[in-house]
Amino acid sequence: MQTVIGAQAMPSSADDLTASRRAELADMKRLYDAEASYIRRAVVHLGGMHADVDDLVHDVFVVAVRRRDAFDGRSSARTWLYGITVKVVAAWRRRQRLRRFFGLSELAKSDEPVDPFTPARYFARGESVAVAYRILDQMSEHKRTVFVLFELEELSGEAIAKIIERPVKTVWTRLFRARAEFERRLRELTGEPS
Repeated sequence: MQTVIGAQAMPSSADDLTASRRAELADMKRLYDAEASYIRRAVVHLGGMHADVDDLVHDVFVVAVRRRDAFDGRSSARTWLYGITVKVVAAWRRRQRLRRFFGLSELAKSDEPVDPFTPARYFARGESVAVAYRILDQMSEHKRTVFVLFELEELSGEAIAKIIERPVKTVWTRLFRARAEFERRLRELTGEPS
């Protein structure tokens, strides 16, 4: 799906400005309608069980609107939005760690993650989802991002490389290490022998 996001030529009158602005906003509305559910799911996976999903999805699209001129069409609109999502969620996670360090924020005690498709409901998948998110929360941002984008979002290594702005070999290295860490932590949590 190719969506036109870029700015249009400068209009010559106030009426043209209004029409131009409306067309631009309509393009962003179509982009939101087409991609919001994917971005919501990515936010849940990247942000963890305690992410404020609605606010983060909103932030992703606010950044997209502000940076729409930066979209050059070399990748799909979805890949571009995933790149923004990775950065927005990573910034949110850094703020949360800082808030916890200073005692300004207590995470919810519930281990039940937010459903990525509706903000009012919760996952009903049981303890395995909580364990997976507990493991993901302990991973470094670099490994977690690649692991989530490949294993959960099912993106290709090449798409992930574009999103994180690193070579494909780096993606595969991080994925290898993330998988090993995930398996090791899973064994530790479940008490299974090596």
